[in-house]
Amino acid sequence: MNNEIWLKNDHSIIDQKILEVMDQIDHEHINTDLFAEIESGLKRHIFFEETILFPSLDDGDVRIHQMMEGLKMEHAALWKLMNIVDKEIADEIFIKIKKSVSEMLMILRVHNEIEEKNVYTLIKSNSEIDKFDIEALELPSGWICEKLRNRKNTK
Repeated sequence: MNNEIWLKNDHSIIDQKILEVMDQIDHEHINTDLFAEIESGLKRHIFFEETILFPSLDDGDVRIHQMMEGLKMEHAALWKLMNIVDKEIADEIFIKIKKSVSEMLMILRVHNEIEEKNVYTLIKSNSEIDKFDIEALELPSGWICEKLRNRKNTK
């Protein structure tokens, strides 16, 4: 399977798991292991995009560079929402969990469409990225997305 297809499938899997969590929340229950899977998968996905994919495809085209910067801002919003959901789960505040998870899903739907139509199609022209083994990639301990890392360093 090429990485364009793998990444699109990963989007679908994460979206489906989020919908499952939303259904659980409606019944004032949440499978914390399932949310942990979502969080782990999404963070690994973001790690791949920000450390491997985006730098490899950012060839100086201003439009593509700006789009990737916008996608990184959305990564930061998703990352913050995952942290918020973790706290809300610990406090068992289901109405807030549902709002935060709904926000995640709304961001992901637009975000994923932009990536799939404008970024992932560029993978074909970069054989190194297309052959990269995403599944073997592990998120380094303590790694956070670029826009949050940069914010931390400026405070």
